[in-house]
Amino acid sequence: MVPGMQSPSGPLTPAGQAGIERTARQNGVVRRTAVSWISLAGTGALAGAAVLYVSPLAVLRHGVMFLSEDSEFAPGYSESAFRRVAAGDSEASVRAALGAPLSDFSAEPFIAWLYAPDPQPDFPATGQADPTVSYTVIRFGEDGRFAGGFGQIAHGSSGGLLGAQITLSYGDGVNSLALKNAEIERLKAEKATPEQIEARFGAPIARFESLAARWLQYSRSPGSKNYRLRLIGIDREGRVCSKRRELYWD
Repeated sequence: MVPGMQSPSGPLTPAGQAGIERTARQNGVVRRTAVSWISLAGTGALAGAAVLYVSPLAVLRHGVMFLSEDSEFAPGYSESAFRRVAAGDSEASVRAALGAPLSDFSAEPFIAWLYAPDPQPDFPATGQADPTVSYTVIRFGEDGRFAGGFGQIAHGSSGGLLGAQITLSYGDGVNSLALKNAEIERLKAEKATPEQIEARFGAPIARFESLAARWLQYSRSPGSKNYRLRLIGIDREGRVCSKRRELYWD
């Protein structure tokens, strides 16, 4: 699975899948919680709950330190060439520098608004909410109209240096705005504008815009494990609009 994008149109949240296992690898312990995925107005959300064990010593920004990784890169890829790719570069120049990607898939440009109790300074750059806190993400499509929403509720306690146990809950209305499927469908049918959403829920704490109409994927995990994510977003003009270089925890 390509991440992202908490949905690559996202950051993506997978939708319509069942029987997925969430694995928490913390403090040398592997813990799996079986969960089911349901569709939340086309954006995807988890139903049920998962338990995540987090050690402060292992947290790296929005992720958790890998205990192992399994990365495969496209033929012709080099880290130095990837670092030199800049916004505005043509797709042709990217392919000349890095070779053909492992995959090339389409995406829809979107704007995401984040509602959460605490500041999340990385969201405007990444479009990804902190996975250990309660939040709601509302999305607008390329036409500027309401396209969907998803989120979660987090419960837990800090455990100091011994770590924390955080329970994440998902489902209809289980998010920081208590936004339910019925209301999501109504807002979509009404083609609600950003002004109407702000009048209803207030101003978001952060905003993110993705201009990517396609993603060039230069890395993957053959064994569906943790890996070094390398993605380049291409806009509708055929120019680089974003890059993602991070550790992906599966």
